[in-house]
Amino acid sequence: MLPHLLLLLAAPQEPLTRQVGDATLTLGGEVMGRVEVRDDADLTTAGGETADPMRARVSVGLAADYGAYLRGYAEILASWGDTGESTTEDLQQFYLDLHRPLGDWDLRAGRTELDFGDGRLVSSNRSWLFEPNSFDGLLVSGDQTSPVFRWSAWLTKAANGPADLTDDSFGGFFADWKIGKASAAEAYALLRRQEVGDIEEFTLAGRWHGRTAHGLEWSAFGAAQDGSQIDGRETWAQAAVVTLGKELDYGHRLGLEIGVATGNDDRPGDFQRFTPVYVDQHRYNGRADIFAFANLIDVALLYALAWNERWSLHADLHHFARQSRFDDAYAAYTLVPYGVTGSSTSLGQELDLYAEGRIRDGFWLEFGGALFLAGSAMPTDADQIWLFASLGLSF
Repeated sequence: MLPHLLLLLAAPQEPLTRQVGDATLTLGGEVMGRVEVRDDADLTTAGGETADPMRARVSVGLAADYGAYLRGYAEILASWGDTGESTTEDLQQFYLDLHRPLGDWDLRAGRTELDFGDGRLVSSNRSWLFEPNSFDGLLVSGDQTSPVFRWSAWLTKAANGPADLTDDSFGGFFADWKIGKASAAEAYALLRRQEVGDIEEFTLAGRWHGRTAHGLEWSAFGAAQDGSQIDGRETWAQAAVVTLGKELDYGHRLGLEIGVATGNDDRPGDFQRFTPVYVDQHRYNGRADIFAFANLIDVALLYALAWNERWSLHADLHHFARQSRFDDAYAAYTLVPYGVTGSSTSLGQELDLYAEGRIRDGFWLEFGGALFLAGSAMPTDADQIWLFASLGLSF
């Protein structure tokens, strides 16, 4: 049975396209599933229980193209948890695209996912979350076919995903452009208001990245946040990330990444903890998704091997510490505090071992796991083992 299923998944799947009057209709979809085992699941309790969640997601999308200047898209998404019953059934995306209605500008109106840059600030988290972020509103973009300079601006309200849990209003501006032949830059200006909690934050950020003549890939990211908290404190927080990577012979790749996100200090007047906005959490700061990029120092050694044209093998080693010993450590996605106390800043080490396979276009398979060794600052000495396997099929 299993070999037949794998053959079916690996067989080429094409979207269904049909001409109806002046419109070209394209029907597509996506299936995604994941199994996990996490022991100890609760790092705040010694001898915590094992968690083994199983999740699945199915989406169906219909695109209608009316020539080169008008396009509509609708997508319905449903996800299931361990009980087998649907936990979400929602309209994930529903928008109308107008291409160049005013010169070289593009306009999108409706419900859409937002993904910009490398995912450190604005990401739908679609590749990992079963309920990705989507927003209702307007998105205006410059000519996205330009090879030199592109920009987007938006004004939206959260509709689905973690952003909807805090009833977020989200507006912003993003631009990216080339600098010479070997580097490029990105700029962000983001304004987010969380109605649940009455929190407002303004984030200015930039990233400069490129490649040297000797093949060394580099990236420098910096961000600053201003705003206000529910308790009246003014926000002033920062984050910085430096990444280096080098392709070696025979498919090997080595990398180093150092990231710092500020936390609160012993002065109660200001709020100095960086908030990671809508970061692509599973991509950064450890695959086990233990720590949010808030009051965090993450020093990571990254190794990858391109085994062949379809498979890559990865080994990442992270050392985590608190940036400020006066602030807690926070869980990924939820930002729930771990209850860290004392003067130690060491949160622990995490070793990630995983494989990524692209069996064909639209069919991927990933599996692996992580070992987390708790540091002296954690509330217990509970370590954690995490295993996972996930697959996805899009057509």
